[in-house]
Amino acid sequence: YADGRDFYGDHWVVEVWDQPAARWRLVDTELDAATRAAHHISFDPADVPRDELILAGQAWMDCRAGSARARMFGPYPDRTGWRQLADQLTRDAGCLCGHEAGPFDSWLPAPLTPEHERVLDALAAISVEPGVTAADLDDLRTHQRWLIPPADV
Repeated sequence: YADGRDFYGDHWVVEVWDQPAARWRLVDTELDAATRAAHHISFDPADVPRDELILAGQAWMDCRAGSARARMFGPYPDRTGWRQLADQLTRDAGCLCGHEAGPFDSWLPAPLTPEHERVLDALAAISVEPGVTAADLDDLRTHQRWLIPPADV
């Protein structure tokens, strides 16, 4: 969550369509009372404000722009960096396209080339839009098959 820390651990949320309000809502099922108290979180976990959560795509863009450091993001403080950001970004995109991925699944080529990074830049920009769908990602994924997780993920 966006509160000016030195480390931002991976945290998974879901996006749901709120029919009565006619808007997309972020829901965090991991924010129990103890976690909310420990991190001074006062918002409703069933309606996470978009400016309170740093999505993987936003973290990627911030790091590429130089306003954040890749070593601030990852599942654990000793497991951070560009590769962690890229993996989380592709896991997010995979989930948006119906490919559920585990928190440590990775299918990116190694090493990441400047061309891979340019594609990830485009993916990041698309992925942060509220209500993004698989159709929004289709063109990019059609031309960059390495973004699609293999069948065994």
